[in-house]
Amino acid sequence: GSGYKAGRGAVISISQGSASWLRGRFIAHEGWHGIFFTDEKFRNAVTAVYYTMDQKSLEFLTKFWHTQSDLDYDMNDEYLVHNEFMAYLMQQPFPDVADYFVHLANRASVINGIPELAAYVRKNKG
Repeated sequence: GSGYKAGRGAVISISQGSASWLRGRFIAHEGWHGIFFTDEKFRNAVTAVYYTMDQKSLEFLTKFWHTQSDLDYDMNDEYLVHNEFMAYLMQQPFPDVADYFVHLANRASVINGIPELAAYVRKNKG
């Protein structure tokens, strides 16, 4: 019948309304999702990294998602959680990852929502 069928590849998009300086990060974030969707070996590698991650840092990330009213991730969806975990880590150059998470930890919504975890991230510099 008619309808959608799984194929090869992925389609990604970003908003043109985003600030131009932010578009590079968004396209990287969405591009990594495309790789995650289409490459089983990559997904398996992401899962392995996820399970070796510092638990408090991982808890910061997952609880951060809850502090942001525009994010509505289903934390029971392991595939989604692993995919977003990977995209948040990989959307910026490696040397910038720690600073990015310190920046997140300095948001008022994060300090108010998860103060102990935000302090942990700042103390450990990412």
